[in-house]
Amino acid sequence: MLDKCFRFRTNFHTHLLCIQCPAGSLLCEGRGEQIPQSGVGNARRSVLGCHGALNSIGFDTQQGTERRPFSTKFSFFLRVLGEGCKNISLGRRPSLQLNSKLVRFAVGRVTPRGALLLSLLFSLLYSANMQSQTSQRKTQADPEAQVQEYFQAARQAEKSGDLESAVSNYRAVLKLRPDVGEVYHNLGLVYYLQKKDQEAIETFQAALKLKPDLPGSSLFLGMAYLRSSQYEKAIEPLKKALAQNSNENRAYLNLGLCYMETGRQEEAMKVLQNGLEHFPQDIDILYNLGKVYTKLMTNTFRKMAQVDPDSFRVHQLLAESYEARREISRAIEEYKQALERQPAAPGLNYALANLYWREGDLEEAEKGLKKELELNPENYLATWKLGNVYLIKHETEQALPYLLKALQQKPDLGQAHRDLGRAYANLGELERAIEHFKIVIQQAPEEPTVHYRLALVYKRLGMKEEEQNEMALFQKLKAASDEREKMATKVERGDMQEEAERSKKDVDIESEAK
Repeated sequence: MLDKCFRFRTNFHTHLLCIQCPAGSLLCEGRGEQIPQSGVGNARRSVLGCHGALNSIGFDTQQGTERRPFSTKFSFFLRVLGEGCKNISLGRRPSLQLNSKLVRFAVGRVTPRGALLLSLLFSLLYSANMQSQTSQRKTQADPEAQVQEYFQAARQAEKSGDLESAVSNYRAVLKLRPDVGEVYHNLGLVYYLQKKDQEAIETFQAALKLKPDLPGSSLFLGMAYLRSSQYEKAIEPLKKALAQNSNENRAYLNLGLCYMETGRQEEAMKVLQNGLEHFPQDIDILYNLGKVYTKLMTNTFRKMAQVDPDSFRVHQLLAESYEARREISRAIEEYKQALERQPAAPGLNYALANLYWREGDLEEAEKGLKKELELNPENYLATWKLGNVYLIKHETEQALPYLLKALQQKPDLGQAHRDLGRAYANLGELERAIEHFKIVIQQAPEEPTVHYRLALVYKRLGMKEEEQNEMALFQKLKAASDEREKMATKVERGDMQEEAERSKKDVDIESEAK
């Protein structure tokens, strides 16, 4: 039978298969007609050219030249192709020995070019199938290569901002290698960036279960807890993060916040103070430490009011609160209430006198400052300010001893050097005035008025160039100072408050500038 006489074999590098007879030549159309082997190349080139490829297949229905319609030809082509593809999918080499009946039908109906085309199609499909199976076997044999491929894809997706793709690739890695803590950590970071806090928490927990000391996982676990308002749960991982790395500012900040939110202000203060030692310029740590101080102060003052609501300290506290809010008349009244209850308390007379001084009531200020110095003669601020009162009142001779004493009590008191320079200038001792003005400039280079006063002294000495330089500096610094006042509210505290303030009656610099 004919099906026993023919077989496929590989003749070309691309696994092109041909129908061959035992003599080694192609059998054509079942009529015993043969084509020399040299014709195979021409047929192959014709098939590869694909110019009307399907039309190159002829299917005879009779021994003569009459042909069936194209639909019948194509139907047979699909039958042969389908059976071949089925064998290929099972890993079998392409063969027209589908069954004896189909082969006999094929041999009798397929033109030489049709046979070649079928052979070529089967060969290409078989080659592609074998490559796919080879790739699958390679992947199965080398899972680490696939792990690396997924991991690199995830990292690249992170860099490009494609977080969903990063998640997908990290999860693919974990399917192959579920024992790698670092991959869980990376996946947790992506979830954290996506603000998927619960997923981040679970993933960081998985990472720490595999590697309890994995750097960063404790920190971000605590931060994810904090961001989801689970403050108590956040404390332990954040403490662990600090133990692992004492130079992690986020650990100080977030642990402090957790203590604040759970009402543990003292612990929050300790953590944030420790953080400030490591990061003295961290604005967030400074801000939250200030909030802790405010809460501690508020809680303390509330207790004071509960213990003795009419004590002089409560009235003093109220006065300071009104003063900070620029409610001067109410502040004065509360200071008077405090003095009625404790007239000998150090600092109360100065505080009240200072308000009068700032408001330009020099007579009341003088009385209060003298009372303060009777109770506390070493109060250098009261000493300087009394000298300043006399200077404003143009009583230079009376101001001088207080200014000198203030510098004896505190040699680096800049405002005393400034007023002493003014006093010496009033007395005509210009060289001594210059000496004290220069000390002020060294201590406070951005203070504008001292440059103006120094320019006036140079003018009196006929030093034109020096006068112009100091006047230019005054104008530059004054403009910068005015701009700062517009942009921000001044934070007053301690000595710095006294350095910046002056009495409303101290208009000497304004009148001279005009």
